[in-house]
Amino acid sequence: MKLQYQALFLLLFCFAGHSSAQTLSDYLSAPGLQVNCQRAHYLSGHSFSTGYSFLKKETRCEGMEVLVFIHNNYGDLVYLQVEQQRLYLIQSDCSRILVFDYGLQPGDQIDEGVYAQAEVLAKYPVTLLNGEERIRFDLNWRGHRVSRVEGIGDLNGSLFPYDPGHYLEELICAKTEDGLLWLKEGESVLCETLSCVGPVLDFEVNANGRYLNIENNSLYASDFEWQFGDGQGGAERAPRYLYEEPGCYTLSVKATNHCYEGERIWKTKVPVCIGDSWETDFSTDFLRINGYHRFDDELEFIYDNSPWAPKLYRTTDGGVTWSLVLIEEPVEGYRGKIKDLEMMDDTHGVLTCVSEAPPFGEHPISGVLVTHDGGLTWEEVEGLPVWGYVIEIGSEGEVWVTTSDGFYRSLDYGFNWERLSSASGFSFLGVQYVHDSLLVRSNYHQADEDGNEFRYLSKSYNKGLTWEDTVAVSNVSGWYFFDALSALALHPEGMASTDDGGASWTVIPLDFTVEEFTFFNRETGWLKDQSGIVYYTSDGLQTVQVTLCNKESIYSLEAISDSEAILTSRIQGHFHKKSFELNLEPPDCNTDNDRDGYPAGIDCDDSNPQVNPDAQEIPNNAMDEDCDGSDTKLTACADPAVAITVYPNPVENQLRVDLRHQPASIALYDMLGRELQAGNYDGKGIVELDCTRLQSGVYLLMVSGEDRGDCVAKVVKR
Repeated sequence: MKLQYQALFLLLFCFAGHSSAQTLSDYLSAPGLQVNCQRAHYLSGHSFSTGYSFLKKETRCEGMEVLVFIHNNYGDLVYLQVEQQRLYLIQSDCSRILVFDYGLQPGDQIDEGVYAQAEVLAKYPVTLLNGEERIRFDLNWRGHRVSRVEGIGDLNGSLFPYDPGHYLEELICAKTEDGLLWLKEGESVLCETLSCVGPVLDFEVNANGRYLNIENNSLYASDFEWQFGDGQGGAERAPRYLYEEPGCYTLSVKATNHCYEGERIWKTKVPVCIGDSWETDFSTDFLRINGYHRFDDELEFIYDNSPWAPKLYRTTDGGVTWSLVLIEEPVEGYRGKIKDLEMMDDTHGVLTCVSEAPPFGEHPISGVLVTHDGGLTWEEVEGLPVWGYVIEIGSEGEVWVTTSDGFYRSLDYGFNWERLSSASGFSFLGVQYVHDSLLVRSNYHQADEDGNEFRYLSKSYNKGLTWEDTVAVSNVSGWYFFDALSALALHPEGMASTDDGGASWTVIPLDFTVEEFTFFNRETGWLKDQSGIVYYTSDGLQTVQVTLCNKESIYSLEAISDSEAILTSRIQGHFHKKSFELNLEPPDCNTDNDRDGYPAGIDCDDSNPQVNPDAQEIPNNAMDEDCDGSDTKLTACADPAVAITVYPNPVENQLRVDLRHQPASIALYDMLGRELQAGNYDGKGIVELDCTRLQSGVYLLMVSGEDRGDCVAKVVKR
């Protein structure tokens, strides 16, 4: 049997030898590829690593295949796309920047991308340290002679260089898992230092009842320190844990490796026997989202505050399609980031920007813009300040805006504006339209000698023209009035309520710190704590229930009715809009449906009495009887009496081989017959093979020994 497999490997090697030449994509996705540079600032002399390592291939931006690289030191991800001989850097909004075109010829001028305005001086082959031949380009770029090598990068600037006028940057080395490709003379020690990659943390967490299962797909990480959120911890690579009580727990881990000086920290929320009452309406990953505004289900906006160039998008079909909105460019300078947006109806709206001050002598930039066509176009309001903040709208075309130099209002849908004076002389923090002509505002806060914080609450009964009933309020902020007398507010101990217009407040203690709240009426509302957990109450905060326990960065939370709310959030780079569903019955983790002595909270299949944590595992039946997260696999051998056990299969990280107490040699091959790992083992204990750096695909595991014959297993790497 061994001769048959050796013949197969030889055939595969011969086939590989007649394959076509490698492409640019092949070079850049070579297993273990690292391009290690060091960058130093000309003035400060400060130097730092700009080394990148190839991580994986993936699909982003609606079907675009990209190569994912990770910064060795900081962990930042970079996405590159190869299109024939052109290499692109993919931005967060899926736009592309040309890094280099390897089809250029000497004398060509580069008109776009990283090397814009450069000239190709020469193009010629070079031989790498592993004997491969690549193409080198010499360029004249902004008065500097720089060079770029195919499949490696810029000899003066890593994968993508910075302006050579500001930084001194050198390629120290480039290598794959097979060895060095390029090495600067005398820098072998620095090459090894720069080659250290910090832990790349990647976990899949599943709470099955009260059981926590963690699948660890991390790379470049060897040591783990877990905290399960209930005071307990562990050091396993992929622990399983049983929680004693239902709840929303914060799971965290610190990871290190043998060369990385620091540590990487990863956190998430784990809902244990808690239902999720939010349903996703739409999600998108095509741009970086900084804010969201909903007028109704047929008119919504999201905006991306990219530096100096904010982008506003509009949808009228519930997020199925989005169109880029035209925002009028300022006469001079740059448009700052979008601060707030409100629509008064489906035609008229106001948008505020926090704008950068223009250079001396140039035209000032208004921080307030209006639309009169449903948000298709936006134009500046002349004469208003460069910094616009919070917007509040009325019911009949009124709109109020706080700005950097005062408080403005319009009573005709934003066509005409007037500046309102402050009777108390305090700076505005925000204003709320309650009803008819009543406004409530929050003013500048300060601390007394004892450290107590005060905000000033004022009311206007003529749409903001004059203000009265100013009272100082201690340790209360962010209030929301339901009428002239009744309101809720944030308090350090939870929440606070008033029934006398804010003259006095009653503390409502909660066992979490409220960061944001939204109420439809005095009884019904939603609250978010500082860790992102969302709660719901229908009895005026007498009781609260957890409705969302996930790893989400929540942007907004808005009550729509006494049973409806909307939140927007980001999860792993995707923007989500979710609607609340009034279904707060949590999973029943105490019922033992299959009567095997293990309730649903600790039984991974409570409908089958043959499955529970103490059940006997039956190999090769695609069933996880003992609830350890995978089915044990027995592997075919020449002699069935000495069959080995290989698990898990498919494998993410560690492949375990049980030799059944008989010595053997183990080798792992790819489908071209190349030996990837090999070793001799005494048969005692479980052999672990590290598969974390293998590319996804199929591999062959061969186990052989004098007393056991040959065993061959097909192993699938996810």
